[in-house]
This record gives sequence, C-alpha cells and structure tokens, in this order.
Amino acid sequence: MKKTIVGLSTLLIVGMGAGNVEAIVDLPNTTSFSSNGQHKLIPGKNLVWTKIESNKIALIDLDNGEKIQTIEPTQYYSNIDYAISDDQKMIAIIDDSEIKIYNEFAEMVQQIDAFNYKEETLKDFYDLEFLPKSHTLIGLTNEYSNGKLFGYDIDKESITFSRGTSHFGEILISDDKIAVINSEDAYFYGYDGSYKTVIHPEDGKIEAFDFSRDGLLALGESESRQLKVYDGKQNFKKLHTSTSFLTNNTDEFNDIDIDESGQFIAATYYGYPDKFSMFERSGKKVFTTLDESSAVSSYSTVKLTKDAKKILLSMNSGETGVFDGRNIVKRPVAINILKEHQEVTMGTSEALSIEITQADGKKVKVTDGVKWATNAPTKAYLKSNQLVGKSVGTYTLKATYEGFTTSVTGKVVAPPKLSSLKDVPWLQRHRQGILTNKAFEGTVAPNSSYKKISGTAGKFYVPNTSRVWNGKWKGSTLYSRYASYNGNGTDQIDMLAMLPSLEKRTLTKTEVKEAFGKATATYTYKTPTTYYVDKSKKNFAKYTVKSASVYHLNGQELYIAFDKNDYVRFLALSPLD
Repeated sequence: MKKTIVGLSTLLIVGMGAGNVEAIVDLPNTTSFSSNGQHKLIPGKNLVWTKIESNKIALIDLDNGEKIQTIEPTQYYSNIDYAISDDQKMIAIIDDSEIKIYNEFAEMVQQIDAFNYKEETLKDFYDLEFLPKSHTLIGLTNEYSNGKLFGYDIDKESITFSRGTSHFGEILISDDKIAVINSEDAYFYGYDGSYKTVIHPEDGKIEAFDFSRDGLLALGESESRQLKVYDGKQNFKKLHTSTSFLTNNTDEFNDIDIDESGQFIAATYYGYPDKFSMFERSGKKVFTTLDESSAVSSYSTVKLTKDAKKILLSMNSGETGVFDGRNIVKRPVAINILKEHQEVTMGTSEALSIEITQADGKKVKVTDGVKWATNAPTKAYLKSNQLVGKSVGTYTLKATYEGFTTSVTGKVVAPPKLSSLKDVPWLQRHRQGILTNKAFEGTVAPNSSYKKISGTAGKFYVPNTSRVWNGKWKGSTLYSRYASYNGNGTDQIDMLAMLPSLEKRTLTKTEVKEAFGKATATYTYKTPTTYYVDKSKKNFAKYTVKSASVYHLNGQELYIAFDKNDYVRFLALSPLD
C-alpha cells in the first residue's frame, strides 16, 4: 500500500456539467375503454363513437372513458360500418348492406334497403360518411358491379347525385372534396360527384391514409418509411421533401390520422420497437414517450383530437388507451448553443449543453440526447460530453438534437499566467489540472518517472518519525519519494508538495472551499503536527498543522493543511491507494 499524508481509501466521484433535463414529450395514459379500434371523433369535443362489439357502437367520454350512449342495430352478428353527423343528431349505420338511420336519442328513424334514382336501383351499400355540418350522406354501392358513388340528404329523403364508379375504398370528406381511397389510388370528387383528380402512390401500395377536413392528405406506402403528404387546398401540392415526415420504422403502416386542426399527423406501424410517430405539418418529427412504448399494440389504430390534446391508441391490454397530449407544447422548435461554449481555455474542459426553445415559448437547458461534433479536434475535441481545449486556435462546434442542427464558431484561448491570477481562480486552475491531467497545473503527475525530474534536492518531513519525503524542488513544487526508497525500486513520483508561501500567496480555508467545494473528509488534530521543509540540505520553513481537508479528484488524493488561523500551509498530491 502506498504511503500518503492521511492514507484515506474512500473514493469521491466527481461529476461535471449542467443538470439534465428530459426534453422528450411525455404523453401519459389517462384512461381507457373497450373498443376494437374503429373510432369516429366528434369535432371540437372530447367524445368518440367507437365499435365495442362487431354489432354495437358506443359514445365514449374521453375524459373518463365512460360509455354515455349505445346503439345495437341488430341482435345478430353483423360487421357494421357507421358514420356520425357533426351535430351528433344523425347516426347512419350499414347493417348487412342496409342503411339504418338513428337520431340523437338512439332511435331508428329510417331504414333503407335500396334507393330508386333515375331508373336505377342503388343497393348493397358499402361505405358511408357525412358531409361536414350537414345531414347529407356520401356512400358507395355495389362493390363488384355497377358501382355507384352517391349523395343522400336524410332530411329531404332524396338523392343529391349518383355517378358510376369502379373505384371502391374508404370514403373521407374534406371541407370541399370527397375522397375514395384504397391500396391502389386516392380519387377525389366534388360534393356534386364531379371528378376532380387522382393521386397515385409513389413507392408501393397504400397501407394507411387519412384526409382531413382542411384538405390535408397523408399516405403511408409499402417500401417507404416516409409519409407522403399533400395539400388539397393547393391542388395537392407535395408537402413532403426528402428529409421530412421520416420514420425510423421500415415495417408496414397500420394507421394514419390527422388532427382536426391539421397541424399534427400521427402514424402507427406493425413493428418493433417503433410503433408510433407524430409529425408537425411542416414534416418535423415530434419525439414522444409513445414512440417505443411497450403498452402500445403492434396492430394499433390511432386517432387525434384537435391539437392532439388526446391521442387514442390500441393497447396490448386489448383496450383503447387515451393519452394526454398537452405536453406537446413542450416540443422543441429551435435549439441554440450556449454562448459559454464559444470560448474554452487551453488545457481545460467544460460540460456541454444546449438551450431549446419549446413550442410554448419557454427555454430549457438540455444535456442528454445531444450529438456533438467539432471540425478541429487538434484545437478543441470532445470527451464524455465535454469540450476540451487542446491548443490555441478556432473551431466550429455543431450540435444535433431531435432533428435540429446548429453550430457556432469558437476559439481556444491561452490560459492567463498563474502568477497573475487571484487566489480562488489560482486554486481552481490547479483543481482543473488535477481533473484533466492528475497534476497541479504546470507540473508532472504522480506515478510519472522520477528520474526525468531535474531540480534542487529537497526534503519534506516530520523530525524523528517515518514521515519523510525526499525529492527535488522544481519551482514551488517538491517532487518526492518516500524515505524507504533505496534507489532500486519503481521509478515513479510518489507525492507532489506545493507551498503557497513560495507563490507569495496567503490562502484561507474559505477560499479553498470556494474553489474545491465540499471536502471528501476533514480533520482537526488534538495534537498539532509540525512539518519541516529543506532545500539543498538547509531548513528554510516549518509549518504547524492544526487541521486538514482531503479531496479525492480523478484518482488522486489532495491533502490541504491549515494552521491554527485556518491559513493554508501546504498542498500535497498523491495517488489514491
């Protein structure tokens, strides 16, 4: 065991840098309800109609998951489809190819087996959807022959239009268009049934899709991990670029939904670990706790209320979970590298962090999850999330976080001369030297070669005891060996002793604490010990030590001795045992 001033064995782990802030958007589960995942949200309200059985639908309060109304159109097994008017006064259900119309009291008011229109019979109903803010149904009939796309005014009990079609799929409605989308194409019509345009997939089959009230179209295709997004109000202008709406998942899409405001798009996937992604309309990904949630089913559907305040996902428990999206306002919209990282002193390091601006305008400092890079590692390099100044010069520091990238130009400056520093900065510089190089600044570290040290012979000792360190003076530092060293042992420095008086400094216990912080251990001696200091075989100083503070830094033990007036008499640095 090596011999040190106090021989302590307790290790102090030194941490550096700013406190961590978790910036990922937390979307906690607030409630759940039984459902097969087929949902129809009520615009502007926290209400959803959902299928709770193959032949039964229910109105659910999303705040508490309670059923507040139920409709069962048949007593027998029937895989029904349904549509809800915006005012909730009309519910249209396709039950065994027939249309059943219910009012807000869940009373059936119409039953339609077929329509007779212009010497044609419309029957075998396939899909339904209401036009916004109306009681007009848009539907499809006869999937396999003589297909029709039609409009039906429930209040007037009359057909508004009918047109032939061979394109069948799911009907979605915007404020001015009707969409019919399947795995092959997305066809668009006016409210009068007039053909407008068609959107073909770019990469593969359409696996999932949505078309919002404000005309935003989102397609998830096979053979692509990117959502394809188009603005229907601008003649279906592409909003996706090569770098936007990108997911980390290469598996197939399960479902896509656009919130009522048109500001957020969510997608679910069949895969692991990624099952969920959310994007802003700009194509920027919103990183959330749901992205790889183990609670979310691999076959999940998705639904967003306005501004994504509530998010509905299928859970592994078999129920639909309602997740609170209010924290989405905490998502980052910009990042900035702190000004303090635009300059670093040579031979020192500093913990790196960025400042993010959230969507709610608040600014938060973040250290975790940031990818850093410098273009001049010979000037400033990165080590354990710290920027280290290596040599005088300039560098560019780049930070990447959740899809955002920013950079600043900085410089490495030469440290001021130690002799010009005030006492606390002087101590801090030596602390940094220990943390970086295991030595006082400007000295060679313990365990280095003793033979390579040149200087004047010296000794640090307590008379008539075994506490003797023979060595060499170099400046105000004594590089020493133990008295037992016989010249044939390991060639290494055992201890550095530094005397503040040789630096013409008067250091206090208060200044030490300010520079080094809380000590690993402190001692007050009932019987003070007097240490002698020799140079060229002549005694030139003796110090009586009344108390001491010990610090463990970077595998080194620093012993700082104080006299009865709490002035520092010497600092001794040696390796920890």
